[in-house]
Amino acid sequence: MLITHHAEARAVLSDSRYVPPPVPQDGEPGTLAWLRAQVSRFSTGDTHAERRRLVVERLSALDPAALRTAARTATEERGGDWRGVPTAVLGAALGVRDTSAVPAAASGYLSGEGGPQADAAVAELVELTDLPAVTLLLQGHAATEALIENALAHARLVSRL
Repeated sequence: MLITHHAEARAVLSDSRYVPPPVPQDGEPGTLAWLRAQVSRFSTGDTHAERRRLVVERLSALDPAALRTAARTATEERGGDWRGVPTAVLGAALGVRDTSAVPAAASGYLSGEGGPQADAAVAELVELTDLPAVTLLLQGHAATEALIENALAHARLVSRL
C-alpha cells in the first residue's frame, strides 16, 4: 500500500486493523534483525506502548529551539551543507557524539534488508547508546533528510514564480 495523501495517512494511523508486519524475533544480538525485533516501530500492543513510551520520554526531554539553533550553526559552519546535520544534532542532544554509523544502519531499518554493513553499524550504535536513542536516530535520519530536501526544492520552485 502506497499512501500519498494526508487523509489516507490519518485513516491508516487511526485504524486499529493496520499493524506493522511481524519481524523475525531470532536475530543475533547487535544485528539489524535483532534491533528491529526490539523497537516500537515493529511491535504491537503493550510491548509497543512501553517501547514507544521510552522513546517519547527521551524525545520530550529535548528542546526543539535548541535543536534548531544547533542545526543552523552546524550548517553555517559547513558552508551551507546541511546533509547529515539533523542526525548529528539529534545525536549530540541524545548524548551520542558519533553518529557516523546511522546512515548504514538506517539503510535497512524499514525493510530489514541491510546486510553486514548495516549489522556492523547497528552493533556500533548499540555500544554507544540505548535503544530509544537508536530508534530516534534511525527513524529520523532518512525522513528528516527527505523532508529538508523536499522543502528546499519547493522553496526554489516558489522563488522562481
